[in-house]
Amino acid sequence: MSDQLGTFKEAIKVIIETEMPELLAPTRHMMRAVVLDVKGDFCDLQVLAVDDTPHALFPPLPHVPSPIGSTIQTGQLVRIGFYYGDPSFPFIDEVIRP
Repeated sequence: MSDQLGTFKEAIKVIIETEMPELLAPTRHMMRAVVLDVKGDFCDLQVLAVDDTPHALFPPLPHVPSPIGSTIQTGQLVRIGFYYGDPSFPFIDEVIRP
């Protein structure tokens, strides 16, 4: 019985990976980033991995809009998301640490 369950789980995994890869994309979840530079109402960010090192899948994100009414500074830790799970549409959700 457990062998059949394992085969079924593997089949579901293959279906999700091939038919719905966006469900496994890291851009589907909120992530942390550090502010590299601030340019008016926009900033450059570096997405961080779980261990706070630069995330291997993300180059620095340029020209990300700052939240309205916030004062973001270089070196701050922020929480970011991606509209529609698309890495070309990042947004800053909140400042985590000043």
